[in-house]
Amino acid sequence: MTTQTFEARRTRSGRVVAVGPADQMEDELDHVVELVAPGAGHAYARIVGLGRTWTDDDGVEYRYGYVTLATEDAA
Repeated sequence: MTTQTFEARRTRSGRVVAVGPADQMEDELDHVVELVAPGAGHAYARIVGLGRTWTDDDGVEYRYGYVTLATEDAA
């Protein structure tokens, strides 16, 4: 099983979200993904909702994916 990997970030309210290209995030809705945070290791979570989008300086559109901890092992 191949699992998509996304960067983990915290929102201003402290909620953990996945961050990645908008089209990939939409494809992974309701799927288990790997979250990676700098210096904090990784975890598996399910994308349960989609948040705001924005475009970076290179024109790539990114999106937040709201997550919940995965109940099954995705490794």
